[in-house]
Amino acid sequence: MKRYFLLAAALITALAAFSYKAMFISWNLEELSQYRERLEELTEQQATETTYTVIVADSVSEFCNLSGFPYWVLAGVRSNVIFLQPPTLHKDIIRTLAHELTHLSLKQYKLPYWLEEGLVCIVTNEWQGITLERLKNIQEIDPSKLDYFQYQKYCYTAWIEASLLYEELGFEGIIETAINTEELMLWRY
Repeated sequence: MKRYFLLAAALITALAAFSYKAMFISWNLEELSQYRERLEELTEQQATETTYTVIVADSVSEFCNLSGFPYWVLAGVRSNVIFLQPPTLHKDIIRTLAHELTHLSLKQYKLPYWLEEGLVCIVTNEWQGITLERLKNIQEIDPSKLDYFQYQKYCYTAWIEASLLYEELGFEGIIETAINTEELMLWRY
């Protein structure tokens, strides 16, 4: 009898440990319209109507267990699924969702991560009015090895670099250069 009680307690604990919510999202959500328009302006293509799964964690530890991301990451994408920290931790959850949807939209181009992140930040406009120290040789940095503060500088630098490239080459020029140039392809995720 004691064994069954322990098994039942373990099962209840395991079920309670994962109390995340799942929802579905696409660019068709009205709240995302300004970001969808910015993405379409950037790429000169209509945003996909694909619907994606969003897993909203109930706690930071649950987010880490489900997504595999460090505790300081607010959201991320794995296998076309968006993982979110608990909503109370997000300053602007709509911008966060737009950020992750933009990653999913740009994934098809197989860009190096720094360039994709920079283009995503152009769409979400999240670094506007902020100044951080820029990192050197961003193409050679593996972002998975950075801590929170370095990652912020990495994203800021990616935004600056991608903005300069976009201004100079336009989106099609960036894609063409990325395909034909080893320099841009030093680090892929």
